[in-house]
Amino acid sequence: MGLIIQTCVAIVLLVTSGTPTGAANISCAETYAEYFAKQTAKTNWDERASNLWPSGARPMASSCRVGWISGEITKGDYEKFVAFYKQHHPFMQEVALICRVEQ
Repeated sequence: MGLIIQTCVAIVLLVTSGTPTGAANISCAETYAEYFAKQTAKTNWDERASNLWPSGARPMASSCRVGWISGEITKGDYEKFVAFYKQHHPFMQEVALICRVEQ
C-alpha cells in the first residue's frame, strides 16, 4: 500500500510475566493541539508549518501527531492501523511500537 511513516520509534518494555492480550491497541499519543500548546511559545509556528507543509495544508487540532501500537499484533490489526493512519495522514510524524519481551 506504500504507507510512508516519517519516523518510527521503537520502545521495548521488558516484562517478566503476563499473558498476551489479543489484538493490538492503536491510539494517538499526542495530538497537534497538545503539540501546539508546547511549541507556540518557543517558535514561530506559521514559519515552521510552512516548512513542514509547503502545500499550505495544515493539521487540525485533533489530528494525531504521534501514534502508538501496543500489545500482541494479530490478524486484522494491519487493517485497523491502515484505517487509523488514513484518518491522520499526512500529518502523523511518529509511530511508537510498544512491545513486550517475555523472558
